[in-house]
Amino acid sequence: MIHSRVINWIRKQYLRKFFVISAVILLVASILAFGMALQISDSVERTQLNQVESNAASQSQYITQWADGKEVYLSTYADHIESVFHSSPTNKVHIHGANDSSSVNNHSFVSNSFQNTSKVTMADTASRNVSHVLQEEVSNKSGSLEAFYLIRSSNDSSRSGVVTHSSDTDRINKSVSDLRINLGETSSDELRTFGDVRQSNGFVTWVYSRSGNKYMSFISPVFEDGYLAAEYNLSTQDNGIQQNVIQQQKDTDTYILGGVSAYVMFGNSSTSSFYPYSGKQNATIIGQKILNREDTTTPISGSYIGEKSVIGYQSVSYDEIDWVIVREVPQKQALAITQRVQTDIIYLISIMFLGFIATAISARRSLV
Repeated sequence: MIHSRVINWIRKQYLRKFFVISAVILLVASILAFGMALQISDSVERTQLNQVESNAASQSQYITQWADGKEVYLSTYADHIESVFHSSPTNKVHIHGANDSSSVNNHSFVSNSFQNTSKVTMADTASRNVSHVLQEEVSNKSGSLEAFYLIRSSNDSSRSGVVTHSSDTDRINKSVSDLRINLGETSSDELRTFGDVRQSNGFVTWVYSRSGNKYMSFISPVFEDGYLAAEYNLSTQDNGIQQNVIQQQKDTDTYILGGVSAYVMFGNSSTSSFYPYSGKQNATIIGQKILNREDTTTPISGSYIGEKSVIGYQSVSYDEIDWVIVREVPQKQALAITQRVQTDIIYLISIMFLGFIATAISARRSLV
């Protein structure tokens, strides 16, 4: 009897120690697993946030290349227009369609050599059918190039000007304000003038709306006192921005915001109006960053988790374009891997706790 009691006492002591040690091991393992779960979850989440931001950066880079190609094309074509007037009136000048590209070598302009190197002013264009030349170039182009304007400005400090020649003859003698062309502002919030165009050897206007469409013009100085503007209709489906930025990926909303106003200029909506992002300019992190910038050329980028989506943003790194690209990806899509990792870790911790409970029940029965 005494021997049996001693054995039972030793067995109970052993089971108690086993129970305590098992509880400690399981508790420590659970704490470590929980900590590891948080680290893994945060790491995966950060990777996915960076991916959304990286996608916005890729779209920003595309717009930079797009704008650079348009500007190089216009500069080359402006030089060609000048060559038309430097050449002898008896010589014929042929213009072949040019593809706007970042490489000047892709432009197929053919003209006679200069017969007269004297300076040309806008007054010299009065007797020449420049509009026909501009019409031919637009007709040979595909995409969103809508019109060319040859503009005469009263002086370099002015923002006003008159169209003297155009590929759209209905717009001849129209003023820049009639066409709603908005020269925009400098990075120091000063109104830009045609003098700024000549000083910088060309620039890009702000986006403006007319007749239910949104436009942007690239302007280059031409002759001694004129300016050549190439106007692009950015509301068409084949303008590059719609195809390769806004509609680039399904189940993802992409917006292009103005870098001064934080208003949406382009988005999945077909509206021709400009409106605040998320209903109010300063209601979002992105809006606040845009409005709080002292200089519109200051780059901004980042990503964060919103109420229903993961949001990445990146400013366009182009001197005369202060746009900000915003991409919104639904959380269930962007954080799918994070949610799966979290679910698997919860299952793992749950199994560990079930094992702890099973051990406790087994030990308790043995002690009875």
